[in-house]
Amino acid sequence: MVRPITSKDVGLRVLREAPAEAQNIDSLDSIVAVHGLGAHPDDSWCKNAGTTEEPQWRNWLVEHDMLPAVAPSARIMRYGYESQWFGQEAMQQSVSTVAERLLRALKRERKALLEAEQYPNEWPGLFSSTTGLVFFGTPFRGAEGMNQVEMLEAARREHHDDQVQPAVLEVLQPGNAYLQDLVDSFLRKMRGQANKTQVVCFFELKSSNVGNIVGKQDRIRFVVSQHAGCLDLSESTDKRSLSRTHFDMNKFEDAKEEDFQTVAEVIESIVEASPQLFPYYIKQGGLSTPGVSKHKVDFSLRGIPIVSQFVARDLEMQALEKTLVKTSPATSRPRNVVIVHGLGGIGKTQLVVEFARKHQRQFSAVFWLDGSSEASLKQSFIDISQRLPRCELTADGVQMLSQATVEADAAVRECRQWLSISSNYHWLLIVDNVDRDHRDKGDSQAYNVKEYFPDADHGSVLITSRLASLQRLGSGVKVGIVAAEQAHAEMVLGLLHGLPLALTQAGSYMRETNVSAAAYAKHYDSTWGRLMKKEGRFPLDEYGDRSVQTTWTISYEQVQRRSDGAACLLKLWGFLDSGEVWYELIAACKDLAEETDVPTWLLEMAEDELEFAEVMGLLSRYSLIDGKEGTDSYSMHSVLHRWCSSQAKDEERQALGCLAVELVESSVPSKSETEFWRKRKRIMAHGAYVSRWIVKEDKLGERQGMKTFIQPGSFYNLGYLLDDEHRQQAEQMYQRALAGYEKAWGPDHTETLDTVNNLGVLYADLGKLEQAEHMYQRALAGKEKAWGPDHTSTLDTVNNLGVLYKALGKLEQAEHMYQRALAGYEKAWGPDHTKTLDTVNNLGVLYADLGKLEQAEHMYQRALAGYKKAWGPDHTETLDTINNLGLLYADLGKLEQAEHMYQQALAGYEKAWGPDHAKTLDTLEQAEHMYQQALAGKEKAWGPDHTKTLDTVNNLGLLYADLGKLEQAEHMYQQALAGYEKAWGPDHAKTLDTVNNLGLLYADLGKLKQAEHMYQRALAGYEKAWGPEHTSTLDTVNNLGLLYADLGRPEQAEHMYQRALTGYAKAIHPDNLLTFIPALNNMWAFASLRESQGHIEDARQWYSQALLGYEKTFGQDHENCQALRNNLDALTIEEEEEEEQ
Repeated sequence: MVRPITSKDVGLRVLREAPAEAQNIDSLDSIVAVHGLGAHPDDSWCKNAGTTEEPQWRNWLVEHDMLPAVAPSARIMRYGYESQWFGQEAMQQSVSTVAERLLRALKRERKALLEAEQYPNEWPGLFSSTTGLVFFGTPFRGAEGMNQVEMLEAARREHHDDQVQPAVLEVLQPGNAYLQDLVDSFLRKMRGQANKTQVVCFFELKSSNVGNIVGKQDRIRFVVSQHAGCLDLSESTDKRSLSRTHFDMNKFEDAKEEDFQTVAEVIESIVEASPQLFPYYIKQGGLSTPGVSKHKVDFSLRGIPIVSQFVARDLEMQALEKTLVKTSPATSRPRNVVIVHGLGGIGKTQLVVEFARKHQRQFSAVFWLDGSSEASLKQSFIDISQRLPRCELTADGVQMLSQATVEADAAVRECRQWLSISSNYHWLLIVDNVDRDHRDKGDSQAYNVKEYFPDADHGSVLITSRLASLQRLGSGVKVGIVAAEQAHAEMVLGLLHGLPLALTQAGSYMRETNVSAAAYAKHYDSTWGRLMKKEGRFPLDEYGDRSVQTTWTISYEQVQRRSDGAACLLKLWGFLDSGEVWYELIAACKDLAEETDVPTWLLEMAEDELEFAEVMGLLSRYSLIDGKEGTDSYSMHSVLHRWCSSQAKDEERQALGCLAVELVESSVPSKSETEFWRKRKRIMAHGAYVSRWIVKEDKLGERQGMKTFIQPGSFYNLGYLLDDEHRQQAEQMYQRALAGYEKAWGPDHTETLDTVNNLGVLYADLGKLEQAEHMYQRALAGKEKAWGPDHTSTLDTVNNLGVLYKALGKLEQAEHMYQRALAGYEKAWGPDHTKTLDTVNNLGVLYADLGKLEQAEHMYQRALAGYKKAWGPDHTETLDTINNLGLLYADLGKLEQAEHMYQQALAGYEKAWGPDHAKTLDTLEQAEHMYQQALAGKEKAWGPDHTKTLDTVNNLGLLYADLGKLEQAEHMYQQALAGYEKAWGPDHAKTLDTVNNLGLLYADLGKLKQAEHMYQRALAGYEKAWGPEHTSTLDTVNNLGLLYADLGRPEQAEHMYQRALTGYAKAIHPDNLLTFIPALNNMWAFASLRESQGHIEDARQWYSQALLGYEKTFGQDHENCQALRNNLDALTIEEEEEEEQ
């Protein structure tokens, strides 16, 4: 029984003052002991060293040979609070209430923390000067042994309802969202801390009688397990066990006790490290304010757009200077936020670039961030983190930058922390193109820019945006059309209507020709008249007038007089994507010259890179294109791009469009090429653009009686390029290729059949499985006729059919196809050819799914040895097989081998793909980091809605579910579901898989009605897509059975179990049923149901069947086997007890 807590017990009490020689700010250690829930502030630390009759209470916090001996220079305190949740002393308070009162008590006590007064909500002094945290059985993931319902029922049997406060128990429930958010927030704070606080977590090894807490009933349980009681802060966390119950974790009677010596050891380590850590904290700006020069970062143009001609804006520039340029650089003041807003293309970025160049020396650091999307913003933070002074970073930051891969969120956290150093207040952060409204829930790359501001209230933030609403973050500077301030410019400004984009071209023309404004106006008027008579209005209505188009015409004609090739290239570029053009793309025409007529002007550029560079330099001087800093490529404004395409008419438009198609399709890399993914990604936008042009031109040609002459092979190559990211366009290209081949060569020609095969692959990816099967069957029949059954092309289609049949759940047919393909490849190519190895690997995956784990391991090992020999250890095919072996070893319980495989795969992926393609893991906690890293990379590479990105989102959901982070899992599943529904539709297999996953999650969360809805939706979809006997359909049937059992609907549960088991027996060969894990799980669940219904013999039969299968699959020592034996033993005991009665 806990003795009552009085007012004298509450609050912070100094138990032992530090010795006089320790009373200084740099070396004073303070140790604060805080008790747990339902404990007495003083008794909690005491243990009886005597007897019940003659007690001798020893408080190890004050006994001279215990804690004072471990930390002789420390001041020792304890904090007490009323923590009872039931009875007359029950307190209605939250965890945060206790924490805030503790912090305020500490701040009052310790003078060294007075600077915390400046930031009452952040407590920076207290947090940063904490050098060690020791936790005794703290339930970070919930108190697993304290059943909330049992505890509340026991309390309410002895006390009135108003004397029972359940809120605190709810927090201790495993999976509680508030607790997980609290722990996650703490971990983020700790990982970003400068002084690397040492964290020690002690967990119990003995069970406790939790029934004694209330109700006086015996309930012996482990309250807080190692999993629940230990944080994961990698090397900063020390995890240790104590041979004690939960209630004795912090009670010691003798300094010679082994457990006390364990505790003393870690406290002594923390105390010894404090003198080194605390000065480091001071260095970071915690207690002093050094000069601004300490935080100087050199100005860099990297990432800043090149602006060769700046249209002066004196009024706007003065507004920026007035707000941002400080007159007293040695004085900190509240943070300035300025929003430069206006119409797209009006000149916001140019204004801010000029401001940065002009005033760079008046800031300690100027950073430019690309704010066009959240992924781009995070990449900018990664770039910035690499420019920061290493000596001013946290230990985590230095370690992060030493790695080959810099994780985006870690870089953001490090930059924000560096910007928040109290003495570092004279920086300028520029965020360009924040044009996405974070309130638009349909835009997954929109974000709240304020969340990326540093926490400290200092420094300057300058934002460019089309969103005038962002002015709420600070002061606004609106950028409109340019006002005429000089008499000689009024004529040009009037003609161009003050549009900066047009003025830039005009300035280039006048500088190049040295003509006056009056002469320019004369050329302008004459040009406009001629164009009006010849062409009518141009299609660029975005600007509301003719000035921009006509200005570009003047610049174009001037370029044409200097270089006809440069002018022609502009028109050709109008049929490519505007984003990026580089030399190798143009040089591709050299290979085309042997088969088609290539213009001489283009060949000259292709054959001489210097000639290409001169042409691009000329176009740059007239501001018609922009070079990208630090790259070899050039881009064009999207509106100018539209104008360029409009300059070609009729036959020239056809010729240039077809030439653009040929340039792109001839640049499509083969998957066997080195750097395939990099090359493919670079050409992708052009492939999508020319494909859209082809479709549009076909429709126009139908109306005008014209025809686009493009070879079927070009369509085929475009389909090959687009079939992973732009599948609808790929289908259009493949269909055109197929029609062309059929007309030119006939339906059975090999080129025709290759296209049919690729359409099958595409349809399979699109979830159109019946169409895929039809295409494969057609291709197979044609190839067998043309080449015979053993030709390698025939075998390719056989292998594809194997993949399709596996997806359809036709596992025996899949195995037959794989084995046929394997035998054929071995005969044609030999056992070590890569295509042979691909099929070997496919068989490994199939055998793993069938539960034939030894055969799966054999196949993976064979594939791995072959890939290493053929491709080397670092090729992605090799790494994928290593990863598959890791998954298999994890399923087999061979965790050390699994970890080794994961680490090997991870190292290889990082080397092969770089930071944007991390694909594996080494432990569950590292898996979370890896998936997050992969997700950030895929969002950057493909965007948030790409199916590969969504796959990683879904995988993160699966991982969070395994880690018990159920709310985060739900968020990931819902994000993946929304994306899949948009990309694939509601009935696609991947959509349905995520629906099923949500059902599983809702069942775990106890949201049984929502779980039932998800299962029923998944079941209906699977039945429609796969049929009623597909294994995925049956898995969901089994899940419904489990759910109905939990809902107390045994008849429906039994029906579902029997349907699933009957279906498995039909889908899987009877010889495989006892190694098919879903079927074994079904038997186990059905046995449990029959036991609950009192059908003991049936239960024994199904338990025995399940046991036989698990022993065959995993071996007799597997944990599932032991659990099933326990169930069978319990049945026997139950029968014996019934017989005795």
